[in-house]
This record gives sequence, structure tokens and C-alpha cells, in this order.
Amino acid sequence: MGISTDVLLKGAKDISPVGHDFLDAPAEYSIPAVGKIRPYGKSYIFDEQYGSAWAYVPNPNDHIYYVLDDDAMAPRILAGDTALIHYQQRLCDGDIGLFIYNPYPVGFIAQYKQVGSSIVLHFFNSTREDFVAKSNLLDYLFIIGKVVETRVKW
Repeated sequence: MGISTDVLLKGAKDISPVGHDFLDAPAEYSIPAVGKIRPYGKSYIFDEQYGSAWAYVPNPNDHIYYVLDDDAMAPRILAGDTALIHYQQRLCDGDIGLFIYNPYPVGFIAQYKQVGSSIVLHFFNSTREDFVAKSNLLDYLFIIGKVVETRVKW
């Protein structure tokens, strides 16, 4: 466990396992829940506020709950479900993220794949075609963040 018996027997109070800092450990925070993300110049704004929900995260300022308004990721994620988003600008192949494509008026969730110099946004719903952003369209595609958790609407 990384803790000597001498420390355990003395009842030391400042104990942390090797390689773990309790200050960086997730704690429960109230995270805002939003819907309807839309482009605003070179950025984005949230149009709807739905209150908040509790989540165990290291930093509450790096997260937001997004309430889905379509079934593009069905059958796994449906309209009305919530996705906990970690704000980040880069994703790895296979990550599910929250995106905005500037000509469209709303944000959407899709699976990120990089194919050569293009980015393919894959929707799980078989009725939706994948969105392919080639080099000339990449300036209009914004990554809001990565989906780290989803909650089903009951």
C-alpha cells in the first residue's frame, strides 16, 4: 500500500498513498446543465440553462452538463439525456465529444475520428450520415470538449 507500519502505528494524520495527491481527488460539485449551444463569432454561447446537477470531478470549472436535444447518438444516448462534458480542445480517435460547426445553429455530440487530413464525426444513429470536415472546413469546426459521462433520462 506504500505506507509503513511505523506510520500506521503512530496514527499519523498526513498520509497519502504513493502517487496520489488528495488535493487533486475528485469531489462532488454542482455543475451547470445547459442546452442549445450556438456559434458566436469565433466562440460559442449557451442559450438555455436547465439548473445544475451533482458530479464528482477534480475541477468544477472544467465541466458542464449538456442536455441533448436530438437522437443523433441513438440508441446509446437519446434526446433528454445529459452528458458531462470536460472542456478540452483536443480529442483522440474514438472519443465522443461536443462540437459546433459554425454554419449550423446548434451544438451536437458525435464520435471523433481523424482520417488523414480530415475529421469524421460519426453518429451512432444509422439514419444520420457521418459528417466529414476536410481541410477547408476545419476552421469552422469547434471542439467544446469530451463526453466523460452520460445520464439517462427516466
